[in-house]
Amino acid sequence: MKLTRLLLSAGLIGSTTIAAWGQNAAREDDTPVFQLPDLEVQGDFRRSWLESMREQAESTNYLEVVNANDVGKLPDSNIAEALQRLPGLYLQSDQGEGRYVSIRGVDPILNNVTLNGQTIAVSDTDGRSGRAAPLDVLGSNSLSQIEVIKVVTPDMDGQAIGGTINIRTPSAFDHDGYFTYGSFEWGYNDQAPDAEIYSGEANAGFRFGPDETWGLYVGTSYSYREYVSYLAEARDWFTLDDYVAADGTANAYGEVRLPERSKLGSADGERERYGVNANLEFRPQYGSLYYLRAYYTRYTDFEFRPEYTFRMRNIDADDARVTSATSGYVTRAEAGTEVRYEKQIRPVSQIVLGGEQELADGLKLEASGNYTKAEEKNPVLNYYESSMEADTRSSTGGAADAANAVMSWDVSGFFPVFTPLSGNDADGNARWPGGDARYDEPDFNQITRIRYITSQVQEETWTGKADLTWDGFIAERPTTLKTGFKYLTRDKSVNDDDNRYNWEGDPAYYSQSIGNYGTLGIPHASYNHLDHHPFGPAAYDSLPGYIANIPAQNAHFNQYRDQYEYDESGSLSNSVEDDYSLTEEILAVYAMGTYDLTSRLRLLGGARMEWTDVDIKAYMYNDTTGTVSEEQGTNAFDNFLPNLQLYYKVTDQVLLRAALSSTIGRPDYPDMAPISTLEYDDEASNQLGTDYYEEGSLEIGNPDLDPYESLNFDGSASYFFQDGSGNVSVAVFRKDIDNAIYAFEEDRLDQTINGIRFNTVEVQTFNNADDGEINGLELTYQQDFEQLIPALKGFGTLLNATWIDSSVKVFQRPGEELPFFNQPDRLFNAQVYYEDHGFSLRVAYSYQDAALLEVGGSTDEDIYIASRTTWSAKASYDFTENFSVYVSGENLSDEPYQTYQGNEQYLAENPGYEVYGRTYRVGVNWNY
Repeated sequence: MKLTRLLLSAGLIGSTTIAAWGQNAAREDDTPVFQLPDLEVQGDFRRSWLESMREQAESTNYLEVVNANDVGKLPDSNIAEALQRLPGLYLQSDQGEGRYVSIRGVDPILNNVTLNGQTIAVSDTDGRSGRAAPLDVLGSNSLSQIEVIKVVTPDMDGQAIGGTINIRTPSAFDHDGYFTYGSFEWGYNDQAPDAEIYSGEANAGFRFGPDETWGLYVGTSYSYREYVSYLAEARDWFTLDDYVAADGTANAYGEVRLPERSKLGSADGERERYGVNANLEFRPQYGSLYYLRAYYTRYTDFEFRPEYTFRMRNIDADDARVTSATSGYVTRAEAGTEVRYEKQIRPVSQIVLGGEQELADGLKLEASGNYTKAEEKNPVLNYYESSMEADTRSSTGGAADAANAVMSWDVSGFFPVFTPLSGNDADGNARWPGGDARYDEPDFNQITRIRYITSQVQEETWTGKADLTWDGFIAERPTTLKTGFKYLTRDKSVNDDDNRYNWEGDPAYYSQSIGNYGTLGIPHASYNHLDHHPFGPAAYDSLPGYIANIPAQNAHFNQYRDQYEYDESGSLSNSVEDDYSLTEEILAVYAMGTYDLTSRLRLLGGARMEWTDVDIKAYMYNDTTGTVSEEQGTNAFDNFLPNLQLYYKVTDQVLLRAALSSTIGRPDYPDMAPISTLEYDDEASNQLGTDYYEEGSLEIGNPDLDPYESLNFDGSASYFFQDGSGNVSVAVFRKDIDNAIYAFEEDRLDQTINGIRFNTVEVQTFNNADDGEINGLELTYQQDFEQLIPALKGFGTLLNATWIDSSVKVFQRPGEELPFFNQPDRLFNAQVYYEDHGFSLRVAYSYQDAALLEVGGSTDEDIYIASRTTWSAKASYDFTENFSVYVSGENLSDEPYQTYQGNEQYLAENPGYEVYGRTYRVGVNWNY
């Protein structure tokens, strides 16, 4: 089958070559390419902005371009942050740094990221982000341009429902002769005044050999950042039904909602990122280019995260008394601490060998081979947990009144406050075992469980592709014909090892050995940040911060290993819950052409065919028997992707585009993997015979998922000011999406699973849902004010706004329409700049509306990322033509990153409410 496809590819290329061969290949300038006026501008940013505007105008398909100088004019630490101010792009962050980018309301797993047009492997996050590319791995240094291609053409990958982000790196032929440039900067964060923050880059390129036909570019970058963040979380808000007030009145205060869990925490960490990028090129003659490109980056994150948690799990009206609509107390509760210590390493590498060769006048062949690898390694991921429970009603039979209360709640403010109550209950017994649930109580801080986890995620991809292009005339009109193929094979695996140990020993051994809880004993964490939490409720303001001493705890584990009980079933089930390995093969062929119908109107048309084969392996955990078995899955699908676009230069200042295209989004790896857990009761009441049971439950991925399929309608209109000082543009888009993937639950009758027969099995899996749609409008205004008002020489502005609406029907919410994941309703960006006489100042504002993160069982249970408003600024001064200094400020409004459940007043988790502080930097740039 694959051989047949390869022969089909070769036949398509050959037929196009024969059709084109021998025709007049000389092209003239009688084309509708948009030409902006040449202007003499001062300042790197204004020049870069004009170049970006020109490239966008001259492209047949619709795209956004960010040049390197534009990236450097605001404090962007990685690729994701460099893109956040473009229209239609939505940023998701982690620890104050941008990580994922959605395009036009489309989730990152359905978009494509390439490096110099080549597939680059994805460095996964915890094995669960699947196809989504975390862009915080890629620094914003050592690049020449970033393209956000919102309307793809047939010669591009079909996996691009939102679009494709293409990162271009420099070439020695970008400049005449030898060149070098670089920067170094130091930083300060007002939330972590002792933290070290610095970064630098160095780049050089030169030509050599006979007639300077060889060129070599090498770029290096390094960044280091220590950070402190603070978080508050709540989880699983619920309505307390049929409650009783403290005075005995039933349902006295109307609806009462409270979370099952409240958490307070911090993160103390360091992030290191370094990279090397090299590009060796040989251009022996016009029409010939051969290159070897190599790219390597390594991202390392150390994190220490102590958290304090209170729980009111499975509380009902018999356990609680309500004192107001937002407060009350319970007679059953849990309290605990968790300390996570993690080291994460994510290297990404790529090497590409390729070339371009003119075979005849107007006929060009391009070919390349690409190897890329990405990993996410957690050599250390340790959890140190303590917990205690209080239940005065079950232990004493006491009533649910104030005398037997163990914890009070107050949700009148934004942060839920759970307060453990000290002293004795009505029977004279301690409310909490061993005393109080205080953070300075030794019994509370005794570690009750340790989890030692290691994990490795790996992706290796090999790609080969070839493209044949002919430029010439048909019927005396400029014409381009292009055809080609691409073959990709990808191996991806996730392998976790989760070992859980419960302390079952004599408390005396424990207390004699642990000693000083207050000493962290790890680098870059000299004190416990929880003892001065900036936004914690008043009840938490003075936490003494007793947390696990990690070196002492590890030493204690080794010394008293025989008194830690290994949780075999918990370790086994959690070790395989994310594990899978797969091989994915994709073969694509395409044919396309452009034809200039007139000197102002161009037609682009063609189609792409992609075949996908997936073999995937995962594991089933049998919760009843405590055993693991291997599960296999396969899938194969093909997609025909037609594409038609119009480019119309109405006048020398007005440009119209329209496009009808097809794209796909392959199922995410964790959704396809047959990772499964089987549960059933093996008691006699559930047995119908030997290995035959009345009912069971199964959670499993679905290897048979179809890909998302999108039919895209795009239109845009741009007006370029006659003097070249700016433009106004409007773009509209619609995406009709079939086969969206969501969680699915159903009862299946008469099922046999791994030799075990069930009369009924409740199956939780993933399935393709009904169709959905995304609609949007983008407005952009860019203006350099000098040509408009001479007195405002040097001033200018860039403004854009995006409105998006989407709807999709999901299985667990019949009769409702929900938005797609990571789809904000509104995005606004504004920048004001001044650049003249060597001085540059730029201030940027960005607003992102709320976006759906997780779908719950009802509207009240949906999790959203809250809206965010951020400000940043940068000022620089050129002392000479080759040397400048700058200062910058990031997150100047100290905006939190927040999630909520159903309504903004109900705080959620991951991250809940997390703040990172303001970051200021000072640095130098040089170039020669």
